[in-house]
Amino acid sequence: MIRGEFTLKIAPQTSLGWLALQCRAGLIGAAVIGSATHASVPEGTAPAETAVKSVSTLLTDIVKTGDQYVAVGWRGHILRSDNARDWHQAKVPVNVLLTAVEFVDPLRGWVVGHDGVILHTTDGGEQWVVQQFNPGASALLDVMFFDASNGIAVGTYGAMFSTSDGGVTWIRSENALTEEGFHFNDLTRLGNGAVLVVGEFGTLAISTDAAATWSAVDSPYDSSLFAAAPLGDRGAVIGGLRGNLFVTRDVTSGEWARIDNAAKQSIFGLTPLGDQRYAVAALNGTLQVLDGRTLKQLTLDKAKAGIPPAEPSGPPYVLVLSDDVDRELGAFVRALPLGSGLLTVGDAGVRYWR
Repeated sequence: MIRGEFTLKIAPQTSLGWLALQCRAGLIGAAVIGSATHASVPEGTAPAETAVKSVSTLLTDIVKTGDQYVAVGWRGHILRSDNARDWHQAKVPVNVLLTAVEFVDPLRGWVVGHDGVILHTTDGGEQWVVQQFNPGASALLDVMFFDASNGIAVGTYGAMFSTSDGGVTWIRSENALTEEGFHFNDLTRLGNGAVLVVGEFGTLAISTDAAATWSAVDSPYDSSLFAAAPLGDRGAVIGGLRGNLFVTRDVTSGEWARIDNAAKQSIFGLTPLGDQRYAVAALNGTLQVLDGRTLKQLTLDKAKAGIPPAEPSGPPYVLVLSDDVDRELGAFVRALPLGSGLLTVGDAGVRYWR
C-alpha cells in the first residue's frame, strides 16, 4: 500500500532494490503489528543465505562501532568489516529486509526490519538472536538505544515499541502520535539529548524523556520526511521527498529555513561530518554535502579508476563536481565519512567515494 503524495516508479535495473528502499523510507508497509512477543526461534522465515555478492546487493543502513563497520539490508544480510574493504556476512536467523542498525558499544547492538523483526548481538555482530518477529506485521524502520537497557523502535503505520530490559521484552506505545497511524521514518538525538522523530505527512515530534512521552512540533513540510540529523544544541537538519531540505537552530521554534536543492531527489540519509557539514544521501545516485546553508552536489564519475592502496575502498570510483545525477546507481540511503571520502550504502551495496 502506498501512502501520501507519491508515485512509485521502478527502474528496470533496480526494481527489487528500489521497491525495498521505499519500504525503508516508510512509503510501503504491511498490516499493523500486534502485541510484542519475545521469540527465540522465528517461524515463517529461514536463516539468511550466504551470498558471495552480498556486499553489492541492497543495503539500507551502516554504522561504525568501535573499529568495525556494520551494514544491513536485503534478505537478512548483515555485513561486517574492520577496514571497509573486506566484508564478511554474519549468521542471521531471518531472511527479511533489514532496515536499521544501532550499537551502544562495540559488542552490543540491535537491528530492525520487516515483519516487525528485532535482532540483538552481544559479540559485535558476528552472531544475532531474534528478540521479536511477527510475520506480516508492520515494518520497523529505525531503532535507538539510550543505554544497554532502554531503547525504542519505530516503523510504519504508527508502530512504536520501547524496552527497558535490553530488548528481552518490547512494549507497544500508544499515544496521540501513534494514533495518527503515520509512518515513522527516522530517529535522531539532538545535541541536548532530546529525541526527534520524522515521518509521513510532515510528522515531526520531540521527546525530552527518552521517548517516554512525545510532543508534536510545527513542521515546515506536509509530505514525507525521511531523514534527520542534529544541529547544535537544539537544532536539526531534516530531509524528505523531492529533495526538500530544511534547517533550524531550535526544532521547537517552528522557524525553519528551506535549503535550495536543484537536484530535487528524495533524501534518505543525513550524516553529520563536523563543522555544520552533512553528507546527504539521496535518490538516483545523488550524493551531496550541506555546508551551513549551501548544498554542493557531488556526481559519481565511474569512468575514473585507480584508488591508491592506502585508501580503504570498495569499487574504484571517485567523486567529481557536476550538476548531473546518475540514475543507474539507484538510491543512496546512508553515507559515512571515511578518510578523505564517503562510504555509502544503497541499491548497489557498499561503495567508497573520494
